[in-house]
Amino acid sequence: MVSEINEEKFEPYCIWRRNCKGPKPNEEEYAEVEMHLHGFKKDEYRIKPKGKTLTGGKTLTVSGEHSVDANTKNVFERVFELERVLDGNKFTHKFSGGILHIKIPKKRSFSTLVRSSMKKLQLIGHHMIPSEDTFEMFWKFVQFVQFVAVVALAFFILKYLPNFCNNVKKLIKC
Repeated sequence: MVSEINEEKFEPYCIWRRNCKGPKPNEEEYAEVEMHLHGFKKDEYRIKPKGKTLTGGKTLTVSGEHSVDANTKNVFERVFELERVLDGNKFTHKFSGGILHIKIPKKRSFSTLVRSSMKKLQLIGHHMIPSEDTFEMFWKFVQFVQFVAVVALAFFILKYLPNFCNNVKKLIKC
């Protein structure tokens, strides 16, 4: 006689940490999930990133099953909705002592690239120390250049587009 296996669903204890920074001075920020899976082995859990959510982020699904005895197994599935700024495809994980640590790095945006470059300048020499004000001034300059480009494009369209349209109409009439 084949006995039926009972699946006992449980919710593992989890801790979600945002805006973590490592011990290195230039290490990027990340989010971390700490999940307590005492009794589980490495091959008894899975981590899968999935597509975009309504908020524009991704989801990270952690699931697993562990045989308690011949007739019983513990089963869980936990879905984490990641913020847009987190890169769900580049996560790393470590499992030790029954605790699963998942590290999810933040995406590198243009502003973080500029800030990290400025921090590197700060390490080169004391005469090149940029401040937060320097970054803000640089960002305002970029926005000003974008504004000037849009105004110039609008001026060009208003000035030359009517003449272009008239020339095309003349060619069509011929």
